[in-house]
Amino acid sequence: MKILFFHSKYGRWIYLSLLLTIGGLLFFNPLYAFIPLGLSVILLFIPDENQAESVAELTIVLKEMKAGKLSSRLPYINSDPAQEKIRIALNTALDQTETTIIEMLGAMNAITMNRPWRRLQMQGMNGSFKKALEKMQRMLDYIEERAADAAQLHKEVDEAHRSIRDSIEYAAIIQRTVLPDFNDFQTAFPNSFAHWKPKDIVGGDIWFFEPLTNQGEYLLFVIDCTGHGVPGAFVTMLVKSIQRAIMLEYKKDVRLSQHPSQILSIFNNEIKHLLNQYTRESKSDVGFDAGILYINKNEGIIRFSGAEIPLFLIDYEGKCTVIKGSRCSVGYHSSKEDFMFAEHEFKIDSVDKIYLSTDGLFDQLGGDKDFPFGKPRIISILEKNNAKPIEEIRKLVMNDITHWQQNLEQNDDITFIGIKI
Repeated sequence: MKILFFHSKYGRWIYLSLLLTIGGLLFFNPLYAFIPLGLSVILLFIPDENQAESVAELTIVLKEMKAGKLSSRLPYINSDPAQEKIRIALNTALDQTETTIIEMLGAMNAITMNRPWRRLQMQGMNGSFKKALEKMQRMLDYIEERAADAAQLHKEVDEAHRSIRDSIEYAAIIQRTVLPDFNDFQTAFPNSFAHWKPKDIVGGDIWFFEPLTNQGEYLLFVIDCTGHGVPGAFVTMLVKSIQRAIMLEYKKDVRLSQHPSQILSIFNNEIKHLLNQYTRESKSDVGFDAGILYINKNEGIIRFSGAEIPLFLIDYEGKCTVIKGSRCSVGYHSSKEDFMFAEHEFKIDSVDKIYLSTDGLFDQLGGDKDFPFGKPRIISILEKNNAKPIEEIRKLVMNDITHWQQNLEQNDDITFIGIKI
């Protein structure tokens, strides 16, 4: 009643009626006071249309808020101070809610898009809204600090990676200098190829070509060392040093170079001795598979000895014969010190082409079921294309390997050498 009495549009008439009533009671006939008194009572209980409208509007707004559908602020309806306070409080709450949500969404979007975000705007914010934004700002500050740490760490990792890569690339230059001069190889065998493709920048495969003292005599080594990448490359350097020592021994005893099986035996004992790999308790267990060819054009003979690496012989009719290497690798714990590697001798006249390869060629995974490429596919390509130039045969083999590999990575180092005798 207080609100209606003082703030209704009928308030002035009620005042006037009450004054007339008091005047009638004091100065006139008291009977005259009943008329304005009755009028006052009637006016007092007449509903205020503005108030009814404002209460109805407020009810709608509250329902929309409860349903989460409020799209506009509560408008000014009347001059009732109490309702005006309610309107201001509601609109302020809505404004702060909207501001809080916008600020938080903006910050989260910036984080998601990896973009910088200004500090959250808290001016005019109060109560739980301000506390929510303050908590959000602390989270953003923490993320920013972690991002700075991550950026620094990433920079340090990049620098370390660059340094390691530079070192490995330099090691690759050194490793390539150990490989034979291909021009010397092609001078001795004009129709030939040597395909050397490490899995990584450096590799565990290596090959050597040694023209011997007597013109027309040659040694060809194809070696697949333990592992690939940097560890494999270290082993190739060890193998190269032993190979050089063997070639020095050859100068003392020419017959040594004529028997690849003896060279493999020397390799076997030297590696086991240098790395103390005589027992299984040894900390290291490295070695290699190998195929060694001795070719004597003067006498028209070829000798081959292999340690797990086969030799592919193609006759003049295009038929491929596979000469298996001995079932023993070189230098490992399991390799016997006194193992006698088998040696095979052939007449040059019976051979049209010879091929040596490490197992990276046969073991490359691919196809529909991720199976190894396998020796049978290699043999089929060699036989079907024997009439073609040997360099073209190499391209056909490697193209088929690439097609077989599809999107898979290269499994292992590959060394593939072919000679038309």
